[in-house]
Parts: sequence; C-alpha cells; structure tokens
Amino acid sequence: MKRFLILVAVIFWGVFAFSQEMKFGIRITQDNLQSVKELLAKNPSEKGNSLFLTIELNENWEKEDLSLLRETAKEASLNNYLVNVIVPLPQGTGEERLISLVSLSENLKGVANSFELKAKKENFSEEEIANPEKLAFSLKRISVSLRGESQAKIYLGPVDTDYLNLIEPLYKEDLIAYIDGYFTYDVDSSGEPDSQVSDFLQKNHLGAPLRLHLKKVRTALGAQSNSMSSLAKVAKEVDIEIENIEEGLKGLSYLRRSLPKTMSAGFDVSGVQVKEGEKTRFDIALLPFLDSEEMIQAFYLAPTVAKSNPASVVLHLSTADITNPVSFPMPEGEARKLGYTADEKKGICDIQIAWDGKPQLVLFERLKTGTVGTDE
Repeated sequence: MKRFLILVAVIFWGVFAFSQEMKFGIRITQDNLQSVKELLAKNPSEKGNSLFLTIELNENWEKEDLSLLRETAKEASLNNYLVNVIVPLPQGTGEERLISLVSLSENLKGVANSFELKAKKENFSEEEIANPEKLAFSLKRISVSLRGESQAKIYLGPVDTDYLNLIEPLYKEDLIAYIDGYFTYDVDSSGEPDSQVSDFLQKNHLGAPLRLHLKKVRTALGAQSNSMSSLAKVAKEVDIEIENIEEGLKGLSYLRRSLPKTMSAGFDVSGVQVKEGEKTRFDIALLPFLDSEEMIQAFYLAPTVAKSNPASVVLHLSTADITNPVSFPMPEGEARKLGYTADEKKGICDIQIAWDGKPQLVLFERLKTGTVGTDE
C-alpha cells in the first residue's frame, strides 16, 4: 500500500481549542546541503507563511568545514524558510565541547530559527547522570553556548520514555528556563508521538512545543498527506524526510501556500460525511482544520485504500453557513471553485467535489451572519 494513504483512525478535537499555528516542512541531512542550496531559490517559501527547512548534522560535525552549512542556511533564510538545525552533541568534554557549540552558533547567527540539541545518555559522565544538579548544570551551559547571540530557540531531544526518565529530575533545577521545546523521532504510523511523552511535557513543561520528525517517504504526495495527518491530531510542528527532495520542496511549498497562516487542527467531524449518492464513502478520510481568526474551515480529503474509485461526491456538512468553497488538488495544481447547495432551514450544506482518488484540500469560509444561499 502506498505510503501516502491515511489511516482511518483519526483523532478529532474540541471546537476552537487552539494554542499554536501549525508549522511543517522538509528535513534533510548534512550530505544533501549542496543539492538543496541550488533548489531553494526555485522553490521559495512565502514570507509570513514559511516552510520549515530542518538540517540534520552528521555525527562529528565539529570536525567538518561548516561553510556550506552556513551558505545553505543563509540561502534558505533569504527565501523565507524557517531554518532548524539538529545538532548532535560534540565529542569531548568541558570547554572543548562548548567551544564547538559556540562556533556553530556564530556561523548560523541571524539565519537559524532553532537548534535541536541531540544529546544521548552516553554523552554524559557517570557522575553527571548520578547527580541531577550536575547534569542540569551541564545542559544549561550547553544550551547557553549553542544559543549564543543567535536568539535561536533551543529544543531538547530526541525524547522517548527512557530519555524522559533521565531528564525528569532536572526540572527541579530550573531546566525549563533554558529549553524552549522538544523533539522526537518516536512517532507512530498515524503521525502521533508516544502518549507518555505528551503527558510528561504537559506535567513538566506545559505549553512547550513538541516537534515531530516524521518517517521518510518517497514522494511529495506522501509528505503532504503524512504531514497533514499528524497536524490534524496533537502535532503543531512537524518535518519529514523525502527521497525526491526537489519534488518534496515543491509539493510542501504548494501545500503551505494553500493553507491560511493561522490555520490549525479543526473540530469534531461527527456531522460531516463524504457521500456518493446515498452511500457514505468510508474509503475517503477527512482531516479537519480551522482558521478561527479568519473563519476559514478546511478538510484534507485522503484515500484510506490503495485504489479509491473516482466519482462525483459531496462533502455533506451539518451547517448551512458556508460560502466560497474551493479545492486544491495534491500534490499540486490549479485551485478549483466548487459548487454547493445550502439549506438554511434544515441547517445542512452539500459541497460538490470531483474525487479522482488522490488527496485534495477543500477550504471554505464560515459566515458569521448565518445568511447563506446557493452557488452552482
């Protein structure tokens, strides 16, 4: 089955419960820097509605020339990308390690939006691990050195249940004053992190973002669908690795431009169905999103089976206060205005959609007055 297929199990959220704008983008390795640098100007991100570019550094990066990293990050920043850098903790101890982090921070000052400190248990001495006060002090010094004068945010990870056991005692040492967020690769096939990780952060660092590094996919369509599946649940920040980087950049940039800046996970879809005549199309998943500031609602429609039959279908809503529905085909294409019928007395609306078996993003405005009509 193709990687872009969305699993049927989708978690839906309560009305208007939003705290952050969702952010997403592409993740690359340090070995991809040259090819990506040449693609950025051809695929610029939209200012004010930016795409992530996450760069994962190699182990022992401190022994390598960082000029290409600096040039690529600068090019990404000039083209309105939000640059995140995953930084394995350098080899060595004490001042040697801190000097490497300070040097990296200086190289990326003004272009890096965040650094993700990739620190493992084995990176610390037995004495530090046995003494939470000493381990907290080490992490604070590392965080300060990496942030430097760059003003970049510091994310800690990769968090999983074992890692959380290591750092939990450190919150009594005021660790949260030095850490802005967390990241993890421990994400299931539907795009959700381990529930213990989410619960831990709510308990110890309420409000801190958890950035999800989604598993590698082959195509832009897979990247778009997997990102949206994750964002429709608990995630607010995700990135994804893609085999075809050029296709991935183009596809994710198109998706980012299609979504309003302040859109986030939407509300309960119990009153929403995709129907073909009288038949409900259970092979088409609905991922809900809402921009509560601009009153724009969206549904990402995606197949749940390998071959979802093309047909004329309707998106049936248990509300009539909508207008200006439009569809964006994935992985890219021209936006299409959709016809719809609304019955104010019954409080229902049907949006007409040409389903071709591939994902598409449907957006429409919600009327504040409740006055609706028919647009065919």
